Amino acid sequence: MAKQYDAIHNRLFLLQIVLLGFLLAAYQFSGASAALSNGLTARFGEDLWYVSNAVYTLISVFGFAAFMTPFSFYSGFVLEHYFELSNETLGDWLFDFIKSLCIDLLLATVLFSVIYALLRLMTEWWWLAAAVFYILFAVLISTLAPVIILPLFHKFEPLDDGELAEAVKKMMDDAGIKVIGIFKWGLQEKTRTANAAFTGFGRTKRIVLGDTLLTNYTQEEILAILAHEVGHYKNLDTFRLMFTSSVLALAA
Repeated sequence: MAKQYDAIHNRLFLLQIVLLGFLLAAYQFSGASAALSNGLTARFGEDLWYVSNAVYTLISVFGFAAFMTPFSFYSGFVLEHYFELSNETLGDWLFDFIKSLCIDLLLATVLFSVIYALLRLMTEWWWLAAAVFYILFAVLISTLAPVIILPLFHKFEPLDDGELAEAVKKMMDDAGIKVIGIFKWGLQEKTRTANAAFTGFGRTKRIVLGDTLLTNYTQEEILAILAHEVGHYKNLDTFRLMFTSSVLALAA
């Protein structure tokens, strides 16, 4: 069942990437993007170009999200219930989806508005400034996510299992990893899957252990799962991903 679940998810992910590429190409080459941009410029005027850019981003991101909603619903709700992995009602899923969409709209508007402003205000080196801003923006979001964004979707509280907490701290000390805390991650209201992760960056870096993990696994099993996450961290997988994104941003 797990292999079947992963295979379906992987196919859906690839299909979404291909579809998104086609949508972006159609949006650009059909003239729809230029028409929207020109219409907003005519509506707000050249002096309010930053308003035009922000509205353009909002409309564009919302439009793409609308096209991709069926895939999000199928992968995030239908498939999860089919494999009996979800505890969410349809209303719960919709509420989380709307919150996620609002966050995406806000972040995309800030990101692309600044990039458009750099494109307009700088001539030769706007692309370098935009890439640097992208990197700093990604670091900022990674830092703020555990304390601002993630609590909008899940409950977090300090781990109350003293013995496990000490074992985790020892593992982190042995691995040379500094974290600001170990937290219980409220997952079981929404899912039956067990999870553990590193979240945050710098002063917000922490370990989160899903309550589904704490309930259904022994301490030895939890430490083994966490050791896998430590391996990813020590291998700098997160930083490699951030570096790759930065290079792509610079190339773009």
